[in-house]
Amino acid sequence: GGSNADEGTVFKISANGALTSLYSFTGGTDGDDPEPGLVQGTDGFFYGMTRYGGNTNLNEGKGFGTVFKISAAGARTELVRGCAVTTCFGRRQPRRGRP
Repeated sequence: GGSNADEGTVFKISANGALTSLYSFTGGTDGDDPEPGLVQGTDGFFYGMTRYGGNTNLNEGKGFGTVFKISAAGARTELVRGCAVTTCFGRRQPRRGRP
């Protein structure tokens, strides 16, 4: 799900069940196919990864993914945009629980 590009969304659900979209990925340099399960840091931000996107000059135009942080209000900051070198993420997409 997500935007018109259908590349994934970060959302929140309130205690009364109201769904709010915080950020919709475009599939480009901002990322594509976010991994489920954001992690909240001690700084209050939520951290996550996308499987694709980032540096779309790599991986046959798909990119190797991004690492991002997002506030509860939806302000997104990119921390890593794939890589420009062939050793980036071991030439694999970032994945939760993978070394």
